Amino acid sequence: MEALPVSALTGSGISELLQEVERCVNPPRLEGEFCFPSAKAGVLEEMRRVGRIIHQEYLAEGIAVQAELDESFFLRYQAFLKSEEPDA
Repeated sequence: MEALPVSALTGSGISELLQEVERCVNPPRLEGEFCFPSAKAGVLEEMRRVGRIIHQEYLAEGIAVQAELDESFFLRYQAFLKSEEPDA
């Protein structure tokens, strides 16, 4: 986070400050479709804790999951992406 000039006297910079706080509190999420081997089923609990699972399906090849995650967690599971293009 950068320093932002704010004036309590004139109110200038307040909207920029609020936008930056909102961005820090609610970072943007990326949506993707993942396929995890059944042995990695524990990953789903972490995904629920840090993001949102939109859809989950158990398949012969593993567990298919569509999820929204913060960028850091999205990148952590990138190796399991079905496609390489995240939806913002």
